[in-house]
Amino acid sequence: MVSGPTAPNMQETLALLHSESDALAGFLAGLDDEGWGRQSACDAWTVADAASHIAQGSQGSSVALVRARNDDPSPPEGARLLEAGDRASEPTAERAIAFSSGKAAPELLQAYREGADLLLRTASELQPEDWEKPSFHRRGIIPITRTSHAVSRKLLSTGGISGPPSTLPPRFPRPGPRKSPR
Repeated sequence: MVSGPTAPNMQETLALLHSESDALAGFLAGLDDEGWGRQSACDAWTVADAASHIAQGSQGSSVALVRARNDDPSPPEGARLLEAGDRASEPTAERAIAFSSGKAAPELLQAYREGADLLLRTASELQPEDWEKPSFHRRGIIPITRTSHAVSRKLLSTGGISGPPSTLPPRFPRPGPRKSPR
């Protein structure tokens, strides 16, 4: 058996995702174009870029969850497993920056909300028997519970956009500096 959140913890995770997603959407809704263009905690990203990254990641994760629920953990079209040592940070950043470039605040907010809503809806449709099914993640084929945990960490680490999340339970440790591979 693979370790991961148990059924009650998955429900807690979903509730926390809903709460934090709503809080971030509320924060983003209060921004004007200048606020969206403000530097985020990520060196090369604006708030718009970071929110676009979360929206795109939510959409990709939703596709992976649906495929896993249907017993297909293979990479979706256009995706691949990363090779050892691949970081994929630059292409990910380039996609987010290209997506947010030239978009006004309402369009960026809509993209964030659509991505977050799709992910929350998809995750909420999972049944307890789905939670340990294998799922595609660019770092490997992992159980849905670990995919959900990774998505939770991404959403809950939005401090680079709006400040620290309102709640961060112990199973979601605050992100620290990344260790470089040796």
